[in-house]
Amino acid sequence: MYQVVKIVRTENVDLSSLGCANCRPCDFCSGGPATDSANSTACPAQRELFAWRDLDQSACSGDVVRYELLVIGTDGCGVAAATGGARRGRRSAVAWDPSQGTNSADPLNRDAVQRLADDLVADALTGGPVHAARSAGTFTMRELRSRLTAAIQRERDELGRKLRSDRVDLLCGSPRFVNDNTIEVRDDFGQCVVGADRIVIATGQRIEIPARLEGDRGLVHGPDEILQRTHIPTRMVVMGAVPIGLHVGLLFACVGTHVIVVDGDHLSDRWSPPVCAALMDQAITLGVEFRSGVNVLGVDAQPPSGTHGRVWGSVHLEGGERIMTDAVLWAGRAVGNTDMLNLDAAGVMTDDSGRLWCDRNRRTWQSHILGIGTVVGFPHDGGDELRRVDRLLECAFGDSGTRRPPVIARRHSQACSPGR
Repeated sequence: MYQVVKIVRTENVDLSSLGCANCRPCDFCSGGPATDSANSTACPAQRELFAWRDLDQSACSGDVVRYELLVIGTDGCGVAAATGGARRGRRSAVAWDPSQGTNSADPLNRDAVQRLADDLVADALTGGPVHAARSAGTFTMRELRSRLTAAIQRERDELGRKLRSDRVDLLCGSPRFVNDNTIEVRDDFGQCVVGADRIVIATGQRIEIPARLEGDRGLVHGPDEILQRTHIPTRMVVMGAVPIGLHVGLLFACVGTHVIVVDGDHLSDRWSPPVCAALMDQAITLGVEFRSGVNVLGVDAQPPSGTHGRVWGSVHLEGGERIMTDAVLWAGRAVGNTDMLNLDAAGVMTDDSGRLWCDRNRRTWQSHILGIGTVVGFPHDGGDELRRVDRLLECAFGDSGTRRPPVIARRHSQACSPGR
């Protein structure tokens, strides 16, 4: 029988009954195993999301688990589409790979970064504990990572509660197209084959560092790498204004880093005006500087020096300005998070940035495969999210009636337009 997480059936699960005496280490435990042979009590994350159950016979059709709607990824609009489909009486599921840990390519993790940035900004501006630690210079990278891990856990708990309340199945594993109607979901324990009448791709986007900066990787980092540093940087240059980059920059500004944002465009080109104004007000209060409309000409990294072997370098801007820094965060280009989906097998093509080409009804090259959220490159996925989700469901199933309106899974999901 197939190993698939059933969120609606995970209460009070005894993992020892599943024949797993030594479960794989849980990302949210203190590095230890989630269960052991002496005590089979799972940690909250395992109990809530990762309890493995055999599917009911009614869910299977031959060797394939069947759904009417399958959403791949956890972009807020995608989760809303899954719950909206369930409310229309459609058998729905979400396929999600929890093994990404704190990887910012996972939309859940990006939302966690934004939530944590909001919390730290509020604390820093109101004189809370973070403000005191910032003033004393005692805040550490370990503490920052610990807070991020807790924020990711809250996002995962929220996802579990939401899907369970709407009776949407959660399939945990790495999804990959077998053909245009079939997905293979695989993890360390095995795999299952899932068929769906309608498939929605909602995998979001990820930051890609250009090849010209590969030689300076000791200084230039992506959002994930910079959060693995051993020390909080003294000064950080954020190159670009993709949302995840700005929120990571705000995290470091809250804990005492002097952050400078350099973007060849203007923030108002990427963010809605009210959000842009609020963001800049908060950032400037925290000492963040902005160089909008200025391009970076080059980055020079110097060999490690000092007692901690830190790398220093300079960022060269148009007009001759040089900024000395010990960290550069690349946030200039985001690409569609689609490279692991095997879209060729489904007959779906992407643009040069790995984003989906869709028609005005969100349909891809295959009419039963749709795209929503920041993974869509064309048309630009802006506007009211509830309306977009509702329209997608209407196009998918040809009806407009819902018992309840879909709810966007993320409280921050309307904060900004997708990065270009």
